[in-house]
Amino acid sequence: MLIKLRSLLVLFTLLVVTVSIPAQSSQRNELFQLENNFRETIVFNDNVEAELTNKELQMITEVFGDQTQTLVLNNPTYLQDLKNLLRNRITVFKVEEASKQKQTNLLSEIPLSSMYGQTLTRDTVFDEATFNPLKYQLEFFSNGTFLYRVDHTDYFIKVTSQYRK
Repeated sequence: MLIKLRSLLVLFTLLVVTVSIPAQSSQRNELFQLENNFRETIVFNDNVEAELTNKELQMITEVFGDQTQTLVLNNPTYLQDLKNLLRNRITVFKVEEASKQKQTNLLSEIPLSSMYGQTLTRDTVFDEATFNPLKYQLEFFSNGTFLYRVDHTDYFIKVTSQYRK
């Protein structure tokens, strides 16, 4: 009786594994197809084809450190996304008139992107020319457009959705 029960349990396990593997594979294919469909809806400007500038490479390297080559430069899709982000989707602007300034998240409330072992620090003084938005976990790849205010300044950072046409 115990042998029959064990045999039945082994048979049941094999049946479950056999049925679940194609289902998982099918789910992976569906996710891949869904991701490709989303990528097709993103419209890239021609400037995304140009090589990285020194400033862009410095920004990327500051955040990705020794993983820059592996995670970004050897990944054409991600590199294209970052170029598009830096060149076309992030806008830094100044609104001096207080009545026209919107209430929004402050840059100081946004965590730093320190997942690659770097010891990134917040800018103590905001300088539009040297500001690296990649240092912050801003909503870069969401569906919406997001606005952030640089603390104690009249500067705002706008991240436009990549799905906006």
